[in-house]
Amino acid sequence: MKRYISYLFIAAAAFFVACGSDDNDNEPQDNVSEQLKGEWCIVDEPSDVALVLRLDASRTIIGTIYDNISSRPTKEQISGSWTYYSSNKILVMDRKHESGLKSSSDNFLVQQIGPYVLQLRDQSTGAVERYSRFVASIDAQAGQQIDLYQQASIPKDFQATAFSSSNTRVATVSTDGIVSVQGSGVAFISATSAEGSVVCLLNVPSHIDSYIAEVQSTIDAVLQTHGKPDAEGMSGQNMAVVYRQSCFDDALSAIQYQYDEKTRQVTRILTLYNSVNDYEADATEIRNAFFLHSESMYGPYEEYVRNTYLLSPFISDGACYVSYNNIKYFNQYKHF
Repeated sequence: MKRYISYLFIAAAAFFVACGSDDNDNEPQDNVSEQLKGEWCIVDEPSDVALVLRLDASRTIIGTIYDNISSRPTKEQISGSWTYYSSNKILVMDRKHESGLKSSSDNFLVQQIGPYVLQLRDQSTGAVERYSRFVASIDAQAGQQIDLYQQASIPKDFQATAFSSSNTRVATVSTDGIVSVQGSGVAFISATSAEGSVVCLLNVPSHIDSYIAEVQSTIDAVLQTHGKPDAEGMSGQNMAVVYRQSCFDDALSAIQYQYDEKTRQVTRILTLYNSVNDYEADATEIRNAFFLHSESMYGPYEEYVRNTYLLSPFISDGACYVSYNNIKYFNQYKHF
C-alpha cells in the first residue's frame, strides 16, 4: 500500500495535542482532547487511496485503508497503540497491519485542530496531511437520493459552502447536499465549510458484492435473509440448499449455497445465469476488477495468500455460472 506507514503515524501523532503543558517531556500524557475523539478521514484521489481512522481514549488506533477507490476498492485494517508527550513528540509502541508490514516511530507537529479539521506535519519530512471529520457510512442502492444533512449525520450548524464526490460514477452531489446514486462501488462525499470538512462514505453494493459477503458468512444468515430454500441435500462433502426461479436475483435462474453442517460456514456459492448477456456483464466486471489466479479464479489481492475468497466465472455445457469460493475454509479443510 502506497502510504500505510505515514497514515499510521499521522493517526497516532494526533493525540499529542491533548497533552497540555507538562514540564517533563518524558512523562506520558493521558488526557485525550474531546475534539480528537471519534473518526477522521483523508481521501487521496491521485493515489486512489482513502483512510478512515477511529481515535479513542484507550491508547488504541483503528484504521481502515481503502485502496483502488475509483473502481472496486479493497479494505484493510491497521491498528496501533500510542503514547504522546508534551514536547510535541509521539511514540508508537505497537502497531499491526493485516499484511504484516512494520515501521518505526516518528514525530509530528499538529498545525491545526478543530471540530472539522486536523492538520499534521511530519517533522522529519515536512509532509503535511489534512484530515476531515468522518461522520457516517451509508449503504445505498442505484437510483436512490440521499439528503446529507438528514441521513449522513452532518451537524445542522455546519454551513457547507461546497460538496464533492470522489467517484461520480457511483454518486453525484448537488450544491445543496443531495446525493444521487448512479451505480455500484464506493464514493467519499465531502462537505466543506470555513471551519473544515466532513466526509461520509457511500457504499453501493452490486449483487457480486452481496454474494462475496454471503460466502464469508453462515448458512443461518443466508436462510434468515432469503427464507426457505426450494431444495436441500448433499453436495460433495458438504450440505447445500438451492433457490430456484423465480429467486431473489432477476439475473439468475438458480443459486446453490454449500455449507459445512457442523460449523454452519458457507463454503461455496454457485450462481446459474438466465442469459449469456447477464453472465458476460458480471464476468467482465470480475475480470476487470480482480486479480487472476490459477484455474481462472479471481481474487481481490494480487498475493494469493491474502485472499479469503476467490471468484470463478465459467461456462459448462452451454450454461453460465459464477462460483464464489471460501478459500479460507478450503485452506483449512481442503474441500468446499
